[in-house]
Amino acid sequence: MFIIRKHFIDRLRELSVIFPVVGIIGPRQSGKTTLIKEFAKDIIKPVIYLDLEIPSDLAKLGEAELFLKTADKSCVIIDEVQRRPDLFPLLRALTDQNRTQLRYIILGSATPELLRQSSESLAGRIAYLELTPFNLLEINQQISLKDHHFFGGFPEAILNISSGNLWLDHFITTYLERDLPLLGLSASSILMRKLWEMVAWTNGNLLNSSELARSLAVSYHMVNRYIDYLENAFLVHRLRSYSLNIKKRLVRAPKIYIRDTGILHRLLGLSDFEQLSGHPKL
Repeated sequence: MFIIRKHFIDRLRELSVIFPVVGIIGPRQSGKTTLIKEFAKDIIKPVIYLDLEIPSDLAKLGEAELFLKTADKSCVIIDEVQRRPDLFPLLRALTDQNRTQLRYIILGSATPELLRQSSESLAGRIAYLELTPFNLLEINQQISLKDHHFFGGFPEAILNISSGNLWLDHFITTYLERDLPLLGLSASSILMRKLWEMVAWTNGNLLNSSELARSLAVSYHMVNRYIDYLENAFLVHRLRSYSLNIKKRLVRAPKIYIRDTGILHRLLGLSDFEQLSGHPKL
């Protein structure tokens, strides 16, 4: 089953008219590569696609300035760009020399390093499009609300529900053991899994970092730092307190949510909708 994400493609088309560089960010496996390959079919100029997780593509940027200058008339798509943060100053300089539409499209997980580098080097030249997992409006003709609720919105989980739980388990493990450390997180995967599971049990409630810190035997500040990483990877979301008083809004504790219900249910140890039906987190 293939679902064309028309809303995101239309938004990408709008941004590409205004900005010479467009960044598509979001969690891993949310469909960024699929989206850009679909969008690329309508790009008039030549397209060069580089996936920096493929060694041969990464090697092409050994002499990045030379390679990108020879591709001056093309739209260069760079996937997993956070693996080469040193490219951002070069992209800025080349963009300023020739500020035309669709110079570069960069894709990557929303890492602190990626956001920091791009804000320093590409400010005013780049627009970001956040790609989320599937929402109900995109799949309500193909997938039932019950399945979408239980398995969440990641394409590999919701489009193959017979293996959805297995995929989600591997997704969680891979993020803990490989992806978060690549973002610069030095905490152990065991500690991060405990924290992630604790957040799942408090899903939708006020975030009490002090209580989590006591349970994990770490400092309050470390818990907030770990949650920063989870939030920058689009795995959790802190909903700020609403108040007309801006100062109160800043100091009041936020509520915290696991962003994807499929991940939430696996962290809670739920295997099917029947188990969920009798669970207090329903």
